[in-house]
Amino acid sequence: MPPTLYTSGEMPLRKLALGLVAAVLLALSLVGFLSPFSGVTSVRAQTPSLIALPRSETVYMGGAVWGPITSLNPFSPSNSQLDDYLQSMVYLPLFLFSPVTGGLYPALGENFTATSVTVPASLVYGPNATGTVDRAALEIWIWPNATWQDGYPVTADDVVFTLYLAKYFTGLSWSWMFSRGPGSILNITPVTEKEVMIIFNSTPSSPPWGTMISILTSYSYDVVPLHEFYPNLSAFFANSTKWNPLSWSPNVTQIIGDGPYRVYAYTPSEIVFIKWDNWWGWNIWGVPANGTYAPEYVAGLVITSNPQAISMFETYELDWGSYFLTNVWQLQSYNVYTYFTHSPWNLQYGPSVVLLINNEYPPYNITLVRRAIAYAINTSQLSAVGENTQELPCNISNGFGLLSPYNLYYGAWGKYINTSIIQRYGWTFNLTEAQLLMQQVASEYGWHKNSQGYWVMPNGAVVNATIIVPYGWTDWMEDADLIAQNLSKIGIEASTVFPTYSEYWTDVSEGEFSMALMWGWTGPLPATWFQYYVYTYGTAPIGSWAWADLERFTGPAATEATQAINTIFSTNPYNLTAVMPYYDELETVFFNDTPVVPLLLGAYWYEYSPTYWAGWPNETTGTIFPPANWAAPYEAYVLVHLHPKGVTVTTTTPKPITVTYTTATTTTTTTTATTTTTTTTATTTTSVSTTTVTSVTTVVSSTLSTLTTTVTKLVTSTTYLAIAVVVAAIVVGLIVWAVMRR
Repeated sequence: MPPTLYTSGEMPLRKLALGLVAAVLLALSLVGFLSPFSGVTSVRAQTPSLIALPRSETVYMGGAVWGPITSLNPFSPSNSQLDDYLQSMVYLPLFLFSPVTGGLYPALGENFTATSVTVPASLVYGPNATGTVDRAALEIWIWPNATWQDGYPVTADDVVFTLYLAKYFTGLSWSWMFSRGPGSILNITPVTEKEVMIIFNSTPSSPPWGTMISILTSYSYDVVPLHEFYPNLSAFFANSTKWNPLSWSPNVTQIIGDGPYRVYAYTPSEIVFIKWDNWWGWNIWGVPANGTYAPEYVAGLVITSNPQAISMFETYELDWGSYFLTNVWQLQSYNVYTYFTHSPWNLQYGPSVVLLINNEYPPYNITLVRRAIAYAINTSQLSAVGENTQELPCNISNGFGLLSPYNLYYGAWGKYINTSIIQRYGWTFNLTEAQLLMQQVASEYGWHKNSQGYWVMPNGAVVNATIIVPYGWTDWMEDADLIAQNLSKIGIEASTVFPTYSEYWTDVSEGEFSMALMWGWTGPLPATWFQYYVYTYGTAPIGSWAWADLERFTGPAATEATQAINTIFSTNPYNLTAVMPYYDELETVFFNDTPVVPLLLGAYWYEYSPTYWAGWPNETTGTIFPPANWAAPYEAYVLVHLHPKGVTVTTTTPKPITVTYTTATTTTTTTTATTTTTTTTATTTTSVSTTTVTSVTTVVSSTLSTLTTTVTKLVTSTTYLAIAVVVAAIVVGLIVWAVMRR
């Protein structure tokens, strides 16, 4: 029986009842927090869902969410799967970066400026400092017609509010931006209703490109509406911890976004979105007829195994999947297709599958043991057997995937990878070499073998490993079994365990594991990929939540790698002479110390059925964004370009922002707002009354299907002439851009 659909007026009356029965509902997986909307009566015939929707108006998708849906909080670290949907379809990032074209596309942001400002020295050096100093800054313009789904305008105040939340709640993923170190945020100020300025603790000659890129493109901290939580910025700064984003438990009416879809309803087994017909952004993405033909409803299903997804495709209950499906090409007889009609069937990226080795789990704190493990793994076998040849192996010949011609990021990454370092410190599959390394460790640390052939440490503990991957990820389950078999051949008592995704993610994030398969970050710069594994600022003690360096790689080498990453993100990426020494340093630490083992390139798992909907990206139509429905923040872009089968539409692909330069130098004076920040322990007043910008004028021309916008961008000096192009060419989120969802 489908759940009752409540009107918005009935929501307060049912809160008490929902609270009393919530535990029962969750245990039975029957009903979650229900929709405030009504009027839908047509029931699906086959799809195992409790929410009634008209089939011809609904896209059913799966592959991003693998555990029960219990909260709509987009800030919760444990809600990362659902965020792939919320922080794309409901909340927009400022800009979208295309790894295919290398271009920047509009979303909530219309344009931006890299510039410099003159600020009081006390802002940088403390209250006793006098005079002024120049600092790097970023100005962002929001689309003039951008509104929230409740009708209020999206403003610069909303951006200021969202970013400042992480200053007061360090559990938020962008709190590192307020570290007070070089490149950190000094001040965020609304300039006008639609313009915001972010000032950094960096000199104009060395702007914090990593932080700027993250702010511009990351979906992990999309802007949220200030007015929902505080009447204005002053009220927020006066009591900045009154509302806690980490413990927020919103119902469907409290999710107020700026994207093309609203939350309609959810249960533990699915979340349903409804099209916002009055969305302000149809034209910026070239959507025909103001979204008339886009799906009215989108249902994200919790499908807990790849075989279940196959069954649902075969019965036409699923339209869009992102799964590893064995022999996926055989589904063509059921009108199900992949991006390519030939091997490898899916677009590739990465390296995206790695083996995490917990450095806090003895003896994996010993580098030679980790290197022995690397030598013991046959990645070609993983590709052929575990991945059905749909994901390509990482090996020394393709730079462990970094230099593979099938890698969509090869063109962006290749020039930063030093092949001589890989040749010197890399490894190949060689069980004999792995055994010799283990014997060397045994001699040094006093190990011996037991009757089963496993190494025993002096304290009597057998060298063992349990490799964890989420249950239902059948390819990873096979990969883990193959790895365990080879580890046993070098004296490690290895086994596999397949917990639920929620259990897996909690264990990995809190460091409660010995080994685990894990995905990787992507981005235009390979430093982003390395950052996920060696960035000590993101790690945490065992038992506490980490957002990077999940394997707890610490010590002098890890510190050296982290410092190299920080320097890379504040250095002109086009100046290879300046940046390559730090990449060499980073790559040397990674391949020599082997904190993790790259295994496979990743597939953008993507299956679609044109039975009900047309307009799916494929090798014939091409694509500017990854088409997987776990590849946030791009799901909304794919969805709004779909149309019912049999309907003919003309879709115009928006063009990326292009950058041209002039040599004219101008001086511009801008007045910014005064921001007062108050916490429970101290009161700090930061005032920037006059901003002096001396710059090279840069003209940014953003040509869209129905809109042409010319914007003046300010860049500090001729040094920026080479640097500024980076922002337009390589913008991408640094925080979980393409987390591998199956």
